[in-house]
Amino acid sequence: RTCLGCHWRDFTILMVQHEGEVCARQYGRQTMLRPGDVYIMDAMAPLELTVPSASRATCVAVARSVVGSISLRSEELFGTRISGEAGFGRLFSHFLVALRGDRHDYGQGEARAVAGAIQSMLVNAIGAQGGGKAVPDAEDQLHRIKAWVARNLDDPALDVAGIAHQCGLSRSALYRLFATAGETPQAWLVGQRLERAFKILSDPGKTGSNISATCYALGFNDPAHFSRLFRHRFGASPREVRSGVRIRAVAASG
Repeated sequence: RTCLGCHWRDFTILMVQHEGEVCARQYGRQTMLRPGDVYIMDAMAPLELTVPSASRATCVAVARSVVGSISLRSEELFGTRISGEAGFGRLFSHFLVALRGDRHDYGQGEARAVAGAIQSMLVNAIGAQGGGKAVPDAEDQLHRIKAWVARNLDDPALDVAGIAHQCGLSRSALYRLFATAGETPQAWLVGQRLERAFKILSDPGKTGSNISATCYALGFNDPAHFSRLFRHRFGASPREVRSGVRIRAVAASG
């Protein structure tokens, strides 16, 4: 088992059947696994395995986000079987077995690259056997990523690398995805934080909000730089907004 995540609750288990047959059931779906097949298993959900005879399998644990970034509803993929008989399914099966036998101690960057390769093969294997509709287009995937960022925007340590890791993408893949909407993840993230700062500082119930504290809480390290970005976006300084000075309207990003 090669673990590319940090916590058991964040794992997806990819099981490759080597010998014998196994009847697997998860998320209400039951399937028979034969040699070469790959089974997508949710480590957090109940699993039933019926082994009628001698059997042998390999399990590879990857970050749950690898599957979560493929489907808008990851349970659509958990508990499903990818045939290893031919094509992408067979290639994917062989890759996982080779990965399991590799004793190399992967660093963080290498682990992300491996996760990206697994994700790419998984997408192709699913599409090749008729499950392509589970793979979102760029617009859907961007929507899901942006929704996740919005829920975690209060984390000052959140950055582009962290977003890419959570989504099982490389930095370059994340930039390509945002490019389909004519933007970059870094500029979009900064814009989201500025919008959040504006909401905080313009809230009449928070007239005592500390500008520097708001700056640092939203991941900006330099209050002066924060003020320049804020003024450029909204036409007024953070202090003016906090004091209720009228400014030109700016549409919220995202």
